[in-house]
Amino acid sequence: MPVNNLIIGSPAKALRELNAQELEWKKQGFASIRWNRSVRQSRVEHA
Repeated sequence: MPVNNLIIGSPAKALRELNAQELEWKKQGFASIRWNRSVRQSRVEHA
């Protein structure tokens, strides 16, 4: 699949290229997911 594209469906299809604002939103979302995972892991290790 092409990089930086909106992928939808089953089977997956590239619908369109993401714009700069959408790419920034995506990066922030992934950062949030990584932070949440690290917090959960820390809680497990200290339990």
